[in-house]
Amino acid sequence: MKRYKVKKYILIFIAMFVISSCVTTSYTKEAYNTLATSAEAYDVTMSILGEMYAQGRISDAQKDKAILYGEDFWLAYHAAVDALESYSITRDKPSVNAHMAALSKALGGFLAYFKTIIGD
Repeated sequence: MKRYKVKKYILIFIAMFVISSCVTTSYTKEAYNTLATSAEAYDVTMSILGEMYAQGRISDAQKDKAILYGEDFWLAYHAAVDALESYSITRDKPSVNAHMAALSKALGGFLAYFKTIIGD
């Protein structure tokens, strides 16, 4: 159980890093760091959920719901990646910002669901 509490704090740190990524020097770098950190937070969370499922600590229904949240995250993630790629041509910051906001919302929903599974 202590191992999961440590991982929970790691997730909190990663989420805080995503939020604080605004201190980078360029808009593109800031967006890239947000994408990278969001993907890492997703990977860590999904790995923990996979371990918990293998140990029988979460149900099939919980696993299936986590997968749905994960799919929502990946759709938002890839849309944000595409928006960032097109930014180099269009310089359309509002589009990138909107996709980053959608990514943040999807990750937040996924992490909130994870929190309900592990309890706190």
